Amino acid sequence: MRFYVYKRALMLTAATIALLSGPVYAKDQTKPLKTSSGKIDLKDGDTLTIPSSTTPTIVPAITIDSTPAKNIVTIETGALLSYKSTAGAIGVQANPSRTGEVILGGTIDLTGTGTGKDGILIGDNTSASGTFTGNVDALNNTLFPAHKTAIALQSGSILKVQGDGSAGVFLQSDMTVDGDIIANGTINALPTTANSTTSAGVTGIELDGTTNGKLIMSGITEGFGQNGHAGNPA
Repeated sequence: MRFYVYKRALMLTAATIALLSGPVYAKDQTKPLKTSSGKIDLKDGDTLTIPSSTTPTIVPAITIDSTPAKNIVTIETGALLSYKSTAGAIGVQANPSRTGEVILGGTIDLTGTGTGKDGILIGDNTSASGTFTGNVDALNNTLFPAHKTAIALQSGSILKVQGDGSAGVFLQSDMTVDGDIIANGTINALPTTANSTTSAGVTGIELDGTTNGKLIMSGITEGFGQNGHAGNPA
């Protein structure tokens, strides 16, 4: 009897370890995620839908805030991250002093009401400076397979943001990205009001900080509206 109880305890411990070390994502999630809680991989058919909010404090849908082993955020083909109608919404935030990568094969959708949104933000929306370092990713970075890659927007991926002052990909002015940014999918940056004649200031890719890598673009990057830009490299 003692042996049986001990053996069962060991089995439960192993199961617990497997659960804790597995992906943090659960199908049809509605709460923000952090890589410090586990690796994040949204697969075909998965959705991460953050409800719209008017509260003053807006947190990113996904935050890269942990050690390199967990810091690859993947949104695969057929998966969806949706964070609509929320001012200041952020799809994926890569914090300073972290090593990792954002791989988008599916869709990030930050459309609807609200301004000042970022589909993918390198920085933390404060004055804190630092470096986000990419991973070597020969699978997505076929032109420079030995390079570090910070962001990989795969062919067929869609990144949509809407609202004046918004950007599809934004590198803060006090941040450095050490790695290539690959834009092989579609980025749409839309103003708050379609066909607006006032300043919208939307940008597909805005790199205000320091880049230690290449910007590789073979997809479609668009900034619509007055003063809309496809890209604004530093």
